[in-house]
Amino acid sequence: MLVIAKKITLTFLLSALIITGFVIGIRSCLSKYDEHSALPPVLYFKNDSIAILFSLVKFSKTTSYSTKGGFTNKSISNHYYSQTNSALTGEKIAASEIEEVKAIKHFPEVVMGAAGNNAWIFLNGLMAIDAFSLRKFADVKIIENINPVLKGMMPEEGHYYHFNQQDKNILFTANDGVEWILNTTTLKALPNVAVAKDDIGDKVKLAQKALQDLQEMNSSRGETATNQDTANGRWTGLYSGEEIRQLNVNVSFSAANQRQQRRQLYTSTYSKAVSNFLIDTAGIQNVNPATYFLDAAFLRNKETGKIIRLANTDLLITYKSRIGSTGEIILAAISKNGVVTWIFDTSLSEWIDWTCKGNRLLIFGKDNKLLSGKECNILLSVDLQSGLTKKYDYFTDTSTP
Repeated sequence: MLVIAKKITLTFLLSALIITGFVIGIRSCLSKYDEHSALPPVLYFKNDSIAILFSLVKFSKTTSYSTKGGFTNKSISNHYYSQTNSALTGEKIAASEIEEVKAIKHFPEVVMGAAGNNAWIFLNGLMAIDAFSLRKFADVKIIENINPVLKGMMPEEGHYYHFNQQDKNILFTANDGVEWILNTTTLKALPNVAVAKDDIGDKVKLAQKALQDLQEMNSSRGETATNQDTANGRWTGLYSGEEIRQLNVNVSFSAANQRQQRRQLYTSTYSKAVSNFLIDTAGIQNVNPATYFLDAAFLRNKETGKIIRLANTDLLITYKSRIGSTGEIILAAISKNGVVTWIFDTSLSEWIDWTCKGNRLLIFGKDNKLLSGKECNILLSVDLQSGLTKKYDYFTDTSTP
C-alpha cells in the first residue's frame, strides 16, 4: 500500500509540474502581446523629501491571440495601476493595482487633477488616490457617506465631472440635474451657486477660457507654442525673414502657422498703448543671422499658460529636425545673443503632454506603434539648466540614464 501511495503521489506531482509548465509556457507566449501604457496627464507631487510623478497605468493583458496573413488578432483584459516615478530620475518608485476596477463601463478613463497629496481620477466612478501611499482616499461610497443627500445621485459618466485647476475642487452635475461643488480636502459637497456673468470681467473670462483650451489633452506643441516673448521691456521673436517683414505691430502670442519656415531670433523693445502693447518694429534686430531653427517657437507651460523661462538669462525654444509629421521635436537653450547653450533631441515627433516644475521639464509621448490614442510609454525628465535628460519607458518598465 505504501508503494502504491508513493506512486500516486509521484504521479500527482509530475502531473502538477507538467500542467504548471504548460500554463507558464502559454503565459510566456501570450505575454509577448501584452501592452503597458500611461494615460496622461501624469500628475506632479512634492513633499519635504521627494518629488514624484503619479500616473494611471493601463496593463492590457493578452488572454488569447491568433495570427493570419501577417496580422495578429488578440483578446485582452485591462488592469489598472496607480504608479509613481521619481520626477528627477524617472525611475519607478511603486505601483499598486486598483483592484475594484475589473471592466470599464464608460470610456474614456480620465486623470482629472492633483489636489493636496491626492490624485483625482474617473475610473468607473469618481475616486482619489494618495499619491505617496497609493492608498484610496475617496470614492463614490465614501463621498455619499459624508454627504447622505447625494446617495444614488452621483453620475456614472465621467463627463459630468469637472476638476477646477484653480481652486482644486470638483464641479459635478447630479443625476437630477442639480450642480454641486465637491471640496477635495473635506469631501463635503455644497450646491453650486452660479456667479452672475457681470461679476467677472470679459478679459478675465477670455483668459480663463484660453487657459482651459491650453490644458485640453488634444493641445499639441504646435497649438500651444508662441513665437513672441516679452520680458523686462524687451521683445523677442522667432520668425523667418518673410514672417518678420509681415509682422503686425501689436504684441501677439498666437503661434505662427507656417510649419516649414526656417526661423531666427529677433529682438526689439515694446511699449504700452491704450489697450495693448506695441512692438518697436523699426528697431527689430536679427540676433544671430547665421543660425536657423526649423518651425521654431517658444514653449508654454500647459498648467499656467505662461512661456517657460529658464532660471538664467537663456531662452528655451523648440524646433523640428525636418519638415513633415515625422520630424522630431528638439529642445534648445540659447543665449540672448543667439548662441546655443545645449540641445536635446526628444526623438518624439509629437508630445502627448508636458509640464514644467521648477528647473525641470517633464515630457510624455510614445514611440511604440502598438499603442493608440493618448496612451503614452515615454517619460522624459529634462534638466533645463544643463539639458541632461532621464528617460523611463512604461511599456518595458525600464529607465535609461
